Amino acid sequence: MDIQTDSNITQKSKDRTVTQGWVVYTRLDINKIYSDEDILQVQIFETPAAADGYLDGSALTGDYSPTRREVGWMEPIPIVDLRKRAKMPEFSGPYLRDRVQFDGLDNESGENFRQLVETVWQDCGADLASEVITEVMNERKIVSPTECDPASLILNDAEHKEVQRRIGERSLPEIECYLSEGWDFRQIELNARRRLSHVNPGNPNGVRSWLLDIAADLEVALLNKHSDLCVADIFHFWTSLQVHGHIAECCRLQFAAGEPCMLRVDWALHEFKRALGSYAHEVRQRDPQVKRGSRRQRIEPHPDPESLLGKREIQTFRTASQVTGFSKRYLRNLIEEGKLETVDMGAARRITTDSLRSFLSLQTRKVEKSGNPRR
Repeated sequence: MDIQTDSNITQKSKDRTVTQGWVVYTRLDINKIYSDEDILQVQIFETPAAADGYLDGSALTGDYSPTRREVGWMEPIPIVDLRKRAKMPEFSGPYLRDRVQFDGLDNESGENFRQLVETVWQDCGADLASEVITEVMNERKIVSPTECDPASLILNDAEHKEVQRRIGERSLPEIECYLSEGWDFRQIELNARRRLSHVNPGNPNGVRSWLLDIAADLEVALLNKHSDLCVADIFHFWTSLQVHGHIAECCRLQFAAGEPCMLRVDWALHEFKRALGSYAHEVRQRDPQVKRGSRRQRIEPHPDPESLLGKREIQTFRTASQVTGFSKRYLRNLIEEGKLETVDMGAARRITTDSLRSFLSLQTRKVEKSGNPRR
């Protein structure tokens, strides 16, 4: 992967081995994969404040130039060094190739736009934004919007950052860090490029499976280079800017001449990155340093669901959770399985009352038959 760095990186950063600091970078735009533009630009800073100052600077010359944030530069990410197993348990699997599988061929036409928006909305935690904002507001004891001027319900800078932090914790990992030079990613990448899926690209099962083959080449090259990695190292590797940049560069080389259905390629890349983020999330949960809250007490279904459902034709996720006893995340799984129906999308998404009643009726029959409605 050829990373283009801005010319105003300090000479100190160029001369020393970079093991700490912060990185800002240009968005890995899917459209750049099929063009001659630089796939990625990177700038390194010693502090988050310096990185933020760069993002707030003008992207172009002139009096009315947009900031770099406004033209696609992303928020600062930390440079991470290898931790290895000196003070942490060694990673023992499951490895990416063993955990991630794709059944069947790619969707020839790609998902429709509505489905794409909904998955992106959920993956970045945006569907939880109103819930998180309410949490933060409740902590400072703001009165409800019906009791005060809505204009006063404005988050200050510290609260805004706290909302972003909490949403980030509940989102699917993607690009979280930049690997320090101690990783020697260039050697890992060169090793992977000589492996079969790079030399002979393509997979009869489609683009998703080919991208998984590419990632498997990287995984083998990583383990050949570093044999004593810990859980945090594995998480950092798969959420690093370098790995995502390498995958984007492979797509550029493979599809530069055009592809019969670019929508299929775009959606396959989207699905692969979701699977990679989900795998990284599972890996992170094995890290003993990850803070884990106390296990929530199991929620029991409401004894009188009709008192909550009323005559409304649609219900909020909160009401559906109270009625069924299931978490909001589990309700989303039921929706994906077709067991519940919804209307609208994003923050306005609601579950239909009819589908909730049908589901509750099915759960009641399961209780009568087996005594376990959650099987």
